Amino acid sequence: MKLLTLIFAVCFIPAMAGKKTNEYRVTGKIVDEKLAGVPFTTVLVVNAADTTLIKGALTDSLGNFDIQFADTGRFMLTADVVGYTKYYSAPFDITTANKTFNAGEIKLTTPAPGMLGEVEIVTRKKFIDMQAGKIILTPDNSPVSSGSTAYEVLKRAPGVSIDQNQNLTLKGKTNIMIFIDDKPTYMTQDQLMNYLKSLPASTIATIEIINNPGAKYDAAGTAGVINIRTKKLKTKGYNGSVRVAGGYGWYHKSNVGAQANYRNKSLNVFGGYGYNNGVRGDRNYFIRDIPNENGLTVFDQYFENKSHNISHSYKFGTDFFLTQKSTLGFLVKGFTAPGSEVMTNTTQVVGYNPMGFSTLVATNTHETPSSNFTANLNFAHTFDSLGLKKLNVDFDFSPFKADNAGKYFTRYYDANSNEILTPQDVRSSNFSDVNIYAGKIDYSMPIGKTTNFECGAKSSYVSTDNAIKFELVDASGAISYDSSRSNDFRYNENINAAYVNLSKQNKKTSITLGLRTEHTWNEGFSKTLDSTVTRQYVNLFPSANLGWDIDSSNNLNLAYSRRIDRPSYQDLNPFLYFADQYSFMKGNPFLKPQFTHGISLTHTFMQFLFTTVGTDLTVDYMAEIIEQDTATKLSFMTNANFDRYSNYYVNVSTGMPIKKLMIMFNFTGFYNEFKTTYKTANIDNGQFTYNVWMSLAYSFKHDFKLEFSGYYNSKAIYGIFNMSPMYSIDGGLKKSFPKTGLQIDINVSDIFNTLKNNIVLSDGINAVFKNKWETRVVRMAVSWNFGKADLKPRKRSTATEDEQGRVKSGGGGLGK
Repeated sequence: MKLLTLIFAVCFIPAMAGKKTNEYRVTGKIVDEKLAGVPFTTVLVVNAADTTLIKGALTDSLGNFDIQFADTGRFMLTADVVGYTKYYSAPFDITTANKTFNAGEIKLTTPAPGMLGEVEIVTRKKFIDMQAGKIILTPDNSPVSSGSTAYEVLKRAPGVSIDQNQNLTLKGKTNIMIFIDDKPTYMTQDQLMNYLKSLPASTIATIEIINNPGAKYDAAGTAGVINIRTKKLKTKGYNGSVRVAGGYGWYHKSNVGAQANYRNKSLNVFGGYGYNNGVRGDRNYFIRDIPNENGLTVFDQYFENKSHNISHSYKFGTDFFLTQKSTLGFLVKGFTAPGSEVMTNTTQVVGYNPMGFSTLVATNTHETPSSNFTANLNFAHTFDSLGLKKLNVDFDFSPFKADNAGKYFTRYYDANSNEILTPQDVRSSNFSDVNIYAGKIDYSMPIGKTTNFECGAKSSYVSTDNAIKFELVDASGAISYDSSRSNDFRYNENINAAYVNLSKQNKKTSITLGLRTEHTWNEGFSKTLDSTVTRQYVNLFPSANLGWDIDSSNNLNLAYSRRIDRPSYQDLNPFLYFADQYSFMKGNPFLKPQFTHGISLTHTFMQFLFTTVGTDLTVDYMAEIIEQDTATKLSFMTNANFDRYSNYYVNVSTGMPIKKLMIMFNFTGFYNEFKTTYKTANIDNGQFTYNVWMSLAYSFKHDFKLEFSGYYNSKAIYGIFNMSPMYSIDGGLKKSFPKTGLQIDINVSDIFNTLKNNIVLSDGINAVFKNKWETRVVRMAVSWNFGKADLKPRKRSTATEDEQGRVKSGGGGLGK
């Protein structure tokens, strides 16, 4: 019924120019067993031969419907509404002589106890479902998404784009909280993106993008929440899937995976394993001008990254149904990733040259093994037969470890390509050890028939130890400790939170009011510098959501929330991470958290057209800053707090089926404005940016489906980074074999190889950065699903909702 409700809305689309007018009509009235009209029933006119949708409508407040369309033929009527058995009519004919069919009164009946589910009409499902304040993606419904990864699915989602570091942004905002099955991912920013790039879309049931989370969520994540729900069995029996995929762009990619579920009356067991082996690359140009009293020195750099990503991921869980009302669940998941990376950097010095060389060639190699383990214990209990009064308790433990060993070898050449000066040989080791402990409790209960009360509490403790060691190797091979670059940084943090939510639902209006309070204590200690920074603060985070069903076709939703983003643990580390001897990144132990007030208004028309306008106003905005020393020719990146960041946005999304073609369209426009005074520089940058996304999916006979999708991002600003437009077109073909559960996908991303990133730095630094990464990739995937196909994830909210996005590892190198 939900699916049909989404696609009935084509009834109000006016006829296009050059098409036949809506001169044919089907009328009638939907009544219940007492012959009273049933309002807001979904009524569809479908082709009697193959059940292809022709037109649809909702009944009015008295149960009447009047459907007009532009086709003749043999048709059937269906009527569907919650609480009644779906109705199917006998076939009827519409001809040029008999243009109107009156179905009369159609009586719906309630299903008998124990009645089996009826046969559903097969219709085309949407890849994107829009709801007020939420976007739901279903990768299985898109051949472009099938055979690809979670990162690529999200990159094509409405309002989602990428920033200067290829990280995901939502409506122009960074700081997105990402969850897997309501659980945080406990990864560094780099590894989170790598994980999403290796997570097969075929293992995902849905992806939820929530713009304004309520008080129940952690207050972190000013851009919103993205929750990826993986597939899981909801009925008794077993099911599973096996998948093999491979692709090639600049380099090879491959992944295999298997997952299985079994459920009986008292137990549900699920697990999975995935192996990913692939090489990714990007090619970059960085040109910066350094003025000085003797003229202009230009550093013209070309550097190429090549990373070999190998990962083993696993998940195992079980739910014990202790009683009909109590469930005890245990979940273990994690990954090991013995990766490596090679970066070759060639720098030419042009113009005034006091450097003593004309060309610098640096080869940086890194061994980047990392691992993550997450354990969750969950208890859920309902106190009534309807499950309205319920308790949920979670305990989590998640250790994360990374050990990055780097080698930096630099050679110097004159204008005639003769090697001069003594080569520089530097080695580094960077060990990160992060342990996260958390527990939370949530309780909800109804108050009367229209009001619901929720409350909860959470406590988390995080300890991090990050040791960076640099060593110099001379020409004889002797090794000496470099104390100027080495550092041992430790960070501890405790957050205690409590929240309360009160919601009330009337006939046409709904309101939810929430308040969350969080007490934060943290301490950063640099053993090398013998420096300690301690902070302690309490904050309140109110939220509100107001809904109004104006009539059967129009709905308004107004949402407000105040949120926080805390610095990542690594961004607080005060020491240096080198790309080469002239460019590096350093942390800022005095970086403060940022606070955002967000408000949005969404209008929904017949569950077909969604329009949202909103604004987010942020103080102490955390942004990347690049500084340059004209004397030493050094440039480095660090994070600083901007005084203010303002984001104003509008989003319009719609979709419509035209016979066997499904068209989806999304437009997002936003204006970003950054203002601050950093040292002696006044930064005042503003830019209107828009994103257009469109998808065309056509269903052929014999279970073939073809889809093309594309997007265009206009030029944008992120802090001091001015980005050029970006655009791409993807295509995919899917062939399904329903009787055997086999599916074959062929996918091509960025067909015309147009996706690239050109960045100009502003505010006192004359520099241009050009980035071309591996975007055009041809993939093929073969998957087999066995057992029962009724899949649905068990919704489990866990204790840790903030900490994962703040775990970042400094690999001894610079860049993403």
